[in-house]
Amino acid sequence: MARRRFKARWTRVVPPAIERATYLYLTVVMTLGLVLFWRPIPVTLWEVESVLAAGALRGLFVLVTAGMVLTTFQLGHFRFFGLAQAWEQFLGRAAPAGGGLSTRWLYAVVRHPISLGWMLLPWLVPHATVGQVLFAVGTTVYILLATPFEEADLEAELGARYSAYRRRVAAFLPRPSRAVPDVFPEADDGIQ
Repeated sequence: MARRRFKARWTRVVPPAIERATYLYLTVVMTLGLVLFWRPIPVTLWEVESVLAAGALRGLFVLVTAGMVLTTFQLGHFRFFGLAQAWEQFLGRAAPAGGGLSTRWLYAVVRHPISLGWMLLPWLVPHATVGQVLFAVGTTVYILLATPFEEADLEAELGARYSAYRRRVAAFLPRPSRAVPDVFPEADDGIQ
């Protein structure tokens, strides 16, 4: 549903103003289905016995989760969840022109901080079973396979701005010496 071709067809069925919100809420429903119908494979692969190390893993889990949530605010929390688009439509206002490109904060370190968070979270557990590791591997592989498609869409939508940003900032593994605080400060207007 995130691909441009699907969106072009989907917005013939639902108004463009609620396309993003519909996509996200359907994602929530699908994730709920995954959680409800998941069958555990309770064979332990590892268990961290050290209270300090287990606490550090839990702390990292909370830190990564907080970073992901804060990043949605940096992009424009309500726009990220599709609420701003629906509200603008309701008020009869035009949506901001052009696609948003954020290059600040975590986006100055990696291009996909939220996806990186989703890849890290399943691994940051002090007790892991075969089922949990299967889920972690599946999540990681899915994100790594889907990202080139997402980047192609961003490149098509944002053009040279995204190409330059892509050359300067790594997708997932930070390159601090090459990351810059604001690649395009005037274009840093959030996400649509």
